[in-house]
Amino acid sequence: MTAVTGPAVRRIDRQIADLRAVLERTTASLIELDADVTRQLLETSTSLRGVTEQAWADASRRHAELWRSQLALEHLLTQLAHERGTRRSPGQAALLRVEQLLEGASVEVPRSTEAGRPSLTEGPAPTVKITLEEALAQMSEDYDIIVARVGAVADVWGERTERLHELAATVSELQARVEESGVRCPNELMSIAEAIGGATMTAREDPLAVGLDEVPELHRRVERVRASVEASVRVRQGRADDLAATDASIRAGLEAVEACRAQLAREAERVVVPDSTLATLDRLAGELEQVRGDADLARQPGSELPLLALRSRSESLLHEVTRMAATEGGGLAKRDELRGLLGAYQAKAQALGLAESLELDQLYSSARDVLYSAPCDLAAAEQCVQEFQRAIRPRPMEAS
Repeated sequence: MTAVTGPAVRRIDRQIADLRAVLERTTASLIELDADVTRQLLETSTSLRGVTEQAWADASRRHAELWRSQLALEHLLTQLAHERGTRRSPGQAALLRVEQLLEGASVEVPRSTEAGRPSLTEGPAPTVKITLEEALAQMSEDYDIIVARVGAVADVWGERTERLHELAATVSELQARVEESGVRCPNELMSIAEAIGGATMTAREDPLAVGLDEVPELHRRVERVRASVEASVRVRQGRADDLAATDASIRAGLEAVEACRAQLAREAERVVVPDSTLATLDRLAGELEQVRGDADLARQPGSELPLLALRSRSESLLHEVTRMAATEGGGLAKRDELRGLLGAYQAKAQALGLAESLELDQLYSSARDVLYSAPCDLAAAEQCVQEFQRAIRPRPMEAS
């Protein structure tokens, strides 16, 4: 038999070497795919349903066929090595057989289920013979489909499921925040909680049915309801602060009213307390009680009374009571101050040589009688002291 040398042998040897290199790469890829945790979980899962169940049934079949095709290619490589032999220049008949294996329908692979039911003479695993190029193309297509589906499921079971858990935790925190603060729970919050629960179940049992925009949309809904809850909490906290400040002002104001009344009562035996002063205290106390009643109404559920105005009113009343207590509660001190002024003006009159003035003596006596009577009329006493002061001022002629 004539030996064949030259380019034909080199071409065949290169094709065989290329096939061997391809099989090494496909073997490594299939082993890596077998070890993929998501693929293993899909393969062993008993809870898949819907789109994922159907898609994985197809992918699982393709995965099994990949290995059968891989074994068929390894068998072909063994045949090629046997036919090629170890001679440097194989015979022409051997070369033709090798070329036929490389170019012809020499790879026996599983027959697609799309080709119909197996024939009477076919075995339990129907096969068909295709070319090496067709076999590699089919394997590449099946591998890409499997990897794509495993990757899609891994994305849902990984990152998107983690985001769903985070959203569920956020919703739980918002629900606790609503309950703790006492604000009305938004209907949207309950709706979102149900949607997240449904999406989480779908992600677990039918991950390929989870849309790409589903989790981002849930995230947007959670952020919107979070902003709404926080705004409601801020409003409620602001109302609580206004109520607390109002209550504090009312308490302080009523305490100041009672303290002022007590002080005026103690001074009433020695100084005259005007009826207008007591009437003003009664008015202020009544207005403070009215504000207290409005504050109690504002605490009722659903109340929308303007608390800022209520707080401002209570603080204004407190200021008025405090100012009044400072000015009206010092009657004795005012009396003693007027007594001291009267004595000082008398000393001045004596220094000016006016001690013998009948007019000054009468004015002094009138002022002294008022200041040293009980109870002392402070308004009348102040007027008398001022008249005595004016009387001892030097006249224009005297000053010149």
